[in-house]
Amino acid sequence: MPSKVSNKNLTDSIISNCKFFYGGFHGHSSLSIGEGSPIDCYNYAYRNNLDFLILADHSSFFLNREHKWNFGLEQCHKFNKKREGFTSFYGFEGKSEFLGDLNIINSKNYFIGNVSNPLVLMIWMLNNPNAFIIISNPLKTICLREYDFNLNKIISCVEVTSGNSERYLRREKYFFKLLDNGWKLGCVNGINETKLNFGDTENLTCIISPKGSKENLIQNIRSRHTYSTESKTLKLLFFINNTFMGGILNNSEELRFTIVIEDKNYAINKIEIISNEGVVVHQIQNIGLKKIKYIYNHIPNVKETWYVIKVYEETNKIALSSPIFLK
Repeated sequence: MPSKVSNKNLTDSIISNCKFFYGGFHGHSSLSIGEGSPIDCYNYAYRNNLDFLILADHSSFFLNREHKWNFGLEQCHKFNKKREGFTSFYGFEGKSEFLGDLNIINSKNYFIGNVSNPLVLMIWMLNNPNAFIIISNPLKTICLREYDFNLNKIISCVEVTSGNSERYLRREKYFFKLLDNGWKLGCVNGINETKLNFGDTENLTCIISPKGSKENLIQNIRSRHTYSTESKTLKLLFFINNTFMGGILNNSEELRFTIVIEDKNYAINKIEIISNEGVVVHQIQNIGLKKIKYIYNHIPNVKETWYVIKVYEETNKIALSSPIFLK
């Protein structure tokens, strides 16, 4: 996905030129606390018409059981070869003293225990260049974590929801606080699912990517071309000037927001543009449409360093975009 477009040429056809891949982050298999083997999990998600599934089994279950880790990697690789149009990811859930729980995906190996030194994690990631990291289950304590430029290089995104089919929590306030502190992170929907029901609900993450290969999806996760959605049919595009969602924009005296949203199944009721401290800088209410292209010109406040789009749909469904940042 290109990071920039020409606003002059931006039309409704842009949705048809983008590809949207819907799937689950933060699943678990029977190799740790979940139900079903990894292949069972991937197959369930595939049959529910998801485009990808990310499993992150608790690394503590691999203690003296490295064969379980190898089995998970093997099943992931096997399923990727078996099914076209679906991408399976495997990784592990670990712990850190500085950012809490972490899902580390697509790595060659794993670690056990609580990492106390960020430098250790950074060195470990040098040996796992194809891996990416998601902050999972964010708690209030994460709001105290100051921005770390080098650490941010290896952290791609944070869960703005946390929970499974029995207990689903929206945690965007922690995401906003991290952004206030200077972190450059995308947002994802963290299902934290232990049951074999992937895709039974519409609580998903969408990755915007030209192709659905593992390499392309990883690249666009790292580029923050993601949004959290509670509708499997919601398409969301967000630009400021010529910068696409996830990008960093040089300061400008005037910002031109272009928001394109479409959902064939649920009406769009309200759109909010949110900035620092969770302040709504602009909103559009009582929309009642299933497709909208909205353009808004905004003079930025000196305190505004990031913007996200929040979408309210019928039946209390919420979507949240990854940010665009002001340099």
